Amino acid sequence: MVERQRPPAAVTRLRGLELSELSLSPAFDSSEDTYTATVPSALSQTTVKPLPLDVDATVVVKLGGVAEADGTVDLAVGSNIITVEVTAEDGVTTRTYTVTVTRAASTDATLSSLSLSGVTLAPAFSPSTTSYTVDAASSVSSTTVTAATTHSGATAVVKLGGVVDADSTVDLAVGSNTITVEVTAEDGTTTQTYTVTVTRAVSTDATLSSLSLSGVTLAPAFSPSTISYTANAANRVSSTTVTPATTHPGATVAIALDGVVDSDGTVNLAVGTNSITVVVTAEDGTTTQTYTVTVTRAAAPPPPPEVSGGGGSGGGVSSGPPGPVDPTLVEGGETSREVLENSEPGAPVGAPFAARDPDSEMLTFFLTGIGRDKELFTIDPETGQLYTGAVLDYETKRVYRVVVGVRAEDGGDDYIRVIIHVVDQEPEPTPTPTPVPTATPTVVPTATPTPVPTATPTPSPTPTPTPTATSTPAPTPTTVPTATATPTPTPTVTPTATPTPGPVPVVEQPDDEGGLPWWLWLLLLLLLAALVAGFVAYMGRRR
Repeated sequence: MVERQRPPAAVTRLRGLELSELSLSPAFDSSEDTYTATVPSALSQTTVKPLPLDVDATVVVKLGGVAEADGTVDLAVGSNIITVEVTAEDGVTTRTYTVTVTRAASTDATLSSLSLSGVTLAPAFSPSTTSYTVDAASSVSSTTVTAATTHSGATAVVKLGGVVDADSTVDLAVGSNTITVEVTAEDGTTTQTYTVTVTRAVSTDATLSSLSLSGVTLAPAFSPSTISYTANAANRVSSTTVTPATTHPGATVAIALDGVVDSDGTVNLAVGTNSITVVVTAEDGTTTQTYTVTVTRAAAPPPPPEVSGGGGSGGGVSSGPPGPVDPTLVEGGETSREVLENSEPGAPVGAPFAARDPDSEMLTFFLTGIGRDKELFTIDPETGQLYTGAVLDYETKRVYRVVVGVRAEDGGDDYIRVIIHVVDQEPEPTPTPTPVPTATPTVVPTATPTPVPTATPTPSPTPTPTPTATSTPAPTPTTVPTATATPTPTPTVTPTATPTPGPVPVVEQPDDEGGLPWWLWLLLLLLLAALVAGFVAYMGRRR
């Protein structure tokens, strides 16, 4: 007997279809392929249970075309298309059931937590409480708002005075500050606002963080808690600029000298005691604190010692410096310095001067004296370094004399004579003639003029020093560096052969500290007068 096999069934219908936590619309019918369902926002997942009519048929559940192995489907807010694909036993015949599940958006616009850094909410936070107050100290200048929504799909925006604050960090002004947190539910429509009123106290800090006065040093060193100071100023410090800085930015300061307010902070100092006050007013407008600085300015220096005017070889000190006083210059009563000729103004002249003061007071150096020499030099009042104030020429003047003084804050002073030698930068090609202190340079040995070569008058006022009776003019009209005037045809070079049109004869002696003797000056002037008279007579005969 032969058994006949039945062909595979082609049944694709379902006998039932269930989705957990929701109801299909319309109710399930095996002949109906399309259904809908609406679920609340709280339902985020459903499990699909299809029941095939033919147990040999296969069923696959998909969400958005993607198979879900266990039939559990996550529901997004909005539309979710779930398909149930049935394949008959024959493997060819299929049928698809479709369920569109619409999940509603959340309407939850509450916060689960709310906090502000540096302050404490009152009352304590609760999602259902929307209004809070906060008291903040003056030192709390800003606060960071941290808000968390109850529903993950909701959003929260922090505002200060109605203006959105992007990073949720709010700057707090003194007084009342209204901070709002606006929560918008997932549905985009439902909102709720939480309000926090922060009252920041005004500052009562009336201290300074720093205080300085130009040109002087405070004693003791500044401290915000120390309100009384003293300072000593040299006489040259005629004014000082007061620079205070408040600890709190909201505080203000007023500077006064002897009770009179100074608007720009620059105070003129009188000789003697000057009481400077800095009144600090706190942000609250009531709390104040006064810092006092008593500045004592030294008296003016006494009249300088008399110094004679400078001549060709420098002037001299006609009266010595005061006796030993406090302070004391370490080089005694007289010293010397050298400087290279043609040095630029501002070139240092030797080493700085040094002084000692047993009281360890601040010392001030200065130049004094009578005459022009001191006008050609300057001195650093703090270091005692002497500088040139002009270009010095060796050929014009070789020795200068000045007086350097030093003064302490208590008015004590000391002086020193300083002889400044100008050093020749380009020595002459021939050795400098040896000074002959007793010999008188002889230019005209006899009263009878002798014809000698002579220079004709030129734009340069250097005539031949010896007038003669000869009718023979000089063959070479040049400026003769060593003109001769002797009774013989052979010129004899005297110790200083060429007279110059200036008041100084050509006999050159190294400058010393005292210059030429007076009798030698007189002799040279008489000699020059004789030369001029002879030259005038000679020129008259030529005409």
